[in-house]
Amino acid sequence: MNKIILTALSLLATSFVQANEADSFPNQPIKIVVPYAAGGGTDIMARQVGRTLSEIIKQPVIIENKPGAGTAIGATAVANSTPNGYTLLWGDNATYATNTALYKKLSYDPVNSLKPVSTILTGSLVLSVNKDIPVNNVKEFIDYVKANPQTMSYGTAGNGTPHHLMMESLKIANDNLNIVHIPYQGEGPAMQDLVGKELQAMFSGARIAAAQSKDGKIKILGASGKKRNQIVPEIPTLSESGLPDFVYEYWHGISAPAGTPDAIINKLNDAFKQTLANEELVQWIATSSGAYLKSSSPEEMTDKINQDIIKSKALVQEIGLSLD
Repeated sequence: MNKIILTALSLLATSFVQANEADSFPNQPIKIVVPYAAGGGTDIMARQVGRTLSEIIKQPVIIENKPGAGTAIGATAVANSTPNGYTLLWGDNATYATNTALYKKLSYDPVNSLKPVSTILTGSLVLSVNKDIPVNNVKEFIDYVKANPQTMSYGTAGNGTPHHLMMESLKIANDNLNIVHIPYQGEGPAMQDLVGKELQAMFSGARIAAAQSKDGKIKILGASGKKRNQIVPEIPTLSESGLPDFVYEYWHGISAPAGTPDAIINKLNDAFKQTLANEELVQWIATSSGAYLKSSSPEEMTDKINQDIIKSKALVQEIGLSLD
């Protein structure tokens, strides 16, 4: 038989199989890989979203934790999975963008080995200072740092984390503020030292900051996002506080292995869109993390990844940071 005809028949058969798979999808449990440890904030959010998703697709949703290597272990596992829609990745802007700037070699390619499904949420961190720093808003903080060079330090959850990159962005946006970075193994230890006055400032999650602020141990000055953080809605954003161009948000999104058929991606996208519109879930996310649920089309998530890669590379190059 003519080779061209054989090729055409093979493609037709493949299309037929894929169409049948898409029509019946999903007909078995879906696994969502979370590249962070069990019990952490991302894991807890993923499990809550997974429960609602399960109700919509009428199939179990299994959360599997694969932490390590700056989310690369989990991302690589998904990238190497069968592209049938049953293994998905819950990644964040580090997974999809920042890692390309921080690491010279990655075990996965965020652009070519993963296929976007939908964004999940967007959120902000908050800027806090210890209670003895004589400032009450962002402008006063910036002026105080400028007036006290080389005497201020800030803590983060580690090198290359959003906490770190946000403060470095703030420094750059304000004439390269002279405040020293002290990286920690996680947000909790850094917050302890902020309360203990060994640090002067830090960006952190709103929940951990609100707990300390309520007891008068720290002062929250501003939130980093476009909107106010829902845990501390009384706190203005940095853009409301005299820095109109300063917006730095983290975001999470779902992707599948490259090669997953578009028909299955579209089915998943519709399922996540319905999931994220659930009012109980919207309220739970708001009160637990202060974030905003936000779905997108696969194309919109692709654009977001590409834009963030460009921004991340520019920022990381400016501050001279590399993690390998």
